Amino acid sequence: MKWFWLYFITPFFGCLASVEHSELEVMGRTGYVYRGRNDPVSAAVLVLHGSGGVASDMFNLGFEKFADSLGFLVVYPEMQKLRSDDWGYDNDLPYFAALATRLQQTDFGVPTDKLFICGHSAGGSMVTFLQNEMDEFSAAGVVSAAVGHLPMWNMSRHGHRTMVIWNHADPVLKEYAPDHSEPAYYKLTIDTLRRGGSSTPDKHKDLPLSETVVKSELLTFVAEHGLPELQVISWISVPGRHRWPLKRWTKSLSATKQLVTFFMSSEFAYIV
Repeated sequence: MKWFWLYFITPFFGCLASVEHSELEVMGRTGYVYRGRNDPVSAAVLVLHGSGGVASDMFNLGFEKFADSLGFLVVYPEMQKLRSDDWGYDNDLPYFAALATRLQQTDFGVPTDKLFICGHSAGGSMVTFLQNEMDEFSAAGVVSAAVGHLPMWNMSRHGHRTMVIWNHADPVLKEYAPDHSEPAYYKLTIDTLRRGGSSTPDKHKDLPLSETVVKSELLTFVAEHGLPELQVISWISVPGRHRWPLKRWTKSLSATKQLVTFFMSSEFAYIV
């Protein structure tokens, strides 16, 4: 088995520390997995990269520190064709099904109801598709991404619990929006995920602001009529950026912490 080492500077004495990611091959495709320090494994969080990227681009988002404290796996799948614009959508369904099965086998032992998936940009759009099409994933997280490839969706399904983290100042969301209308793209995403249910939030909570984050709120759409819960972090950065929100640049918002809280909060309420 091959290993990938990620080095970073610790806050003490500037020492080098390392995080170990091992290769995980499924159906001839190589991804990476980080195993938290606790046993047994409590869950797994899959993290999908965006257009033109590779799995290792997502190593520096901070999931590993939560994995260490909560005992879950962090899994970084790779596109079949490296650095493509998009994931494979329906062509990738067998791969993600096989990956889920592999994670549930004895050496990992992930509980069947504790597989979670999230992604950024094109990876986030792929996640919206996977949460609708597959029952292997109990909840999903979508960062800086909208729904896509809707003709491939099975609209008779309702999907699973999802959190969307949407920056209204994101220039990429505006560029790829219908008629370059970011509000229309946002509405399409919410309406698709809430189809058949209310598109008006049931709960609202203001989140901390900073000089970079000038608006941030958590909107909750409760489960109803067979539809799962949807949570949306609706926020605005100055300047507008197409980046995974981390406190080192937002000063107040961490998408990683918010997603881990969303995935794990029923068992680990102290994350918040």
